[in-house]
Amino acid sequence: MEDGDRRMVEEVGVALKKLPWCGGISSFPKHMEITDLWRFLGPRWLSNENEDVLMHLLRYELDSAGCTGVELANESGLFAKKLIQAYHTHKTATDQADTYAYSRGFQWIRKIGHALAMHKCRHLAALANLTENHWIAILVDVDKHTIRYGDSMGSWCNMDAELKAALRWWTQFHTGYDFTITDLPITEQPAGDGYPCGLLSWNALEAYLLGNPDLLVDKRKLMIERFCAFLRVINIHNDQVSISSVILLKVAHLTSVISNHQ
Repeated sequence: MEDGDRRMVEEVGVALKKLPWCGGISSFPKHMEITDLWRFLGPRWLSNENEDVLMHLLRYELDSAGCTGVELANESGLFAKKLIQAYHTHKTATDQADTYAYSRGFQWIRKIGHALAMHKCRHLAALANLTENHWIAILVDVDKHTIRYGDSMGSWCNMDAELKAALRWWTQFHTGYDFTITDLPITEQPAGDGYPCGLLSWNALEAYLLGNPDLLVDKRKLMIERFCAFLRVINIHNDQVSISSVILLKVAHLTSVISNHQ
């Protein structure tokens, strides 16, 4: 093990000793429990909640790098399935109120599509898990009229037919353009290892949106990359906890001062 990797393992050990046994992860928009992070610490399947954590982490990275115009579909297990549902509804609905254009059930993805059409955002990034056992990455580029598909087990040629049709219909519906589908650069997962697809799919979005292909993970160091993701989330959590503690101390001090002068 390289020195840098060894230090990271030690950092994980230190972080675990300091973490509480339960509670939410601070500074993340959606309520997520600290206990949800255990899957990052071993060769385990990443859940919808884990992928949502990673997408929120990506938002922090994009904001820190000054990257604008990116919409992240944070409901990792829902976006693609909702899109396919909208596609079928559009083809079969007989009541106007039930169609994609009017149904309240599709308001979420309709709002995203409108933002793309109005160029309020240039990219849409999403993760999908249609088969309940494999994560893939989707990136819509409005400027280039391109849909990029990242699959750690194959190319876009193996893309789910329904997802492909739904994405082409949806982008054309909102923008009026026919989009081309191509590959999103992604690290190939090792043969016989079915667990890293969630991390690799998210990492493909990270590397592309930050414009740094060097961020693509080394498939020989997948465990280290899991540790790295865990530490990045925990560091954000700890920073927020520290800020909150300082604020509470200042409020307590101010309350004490006011009380003493009454």
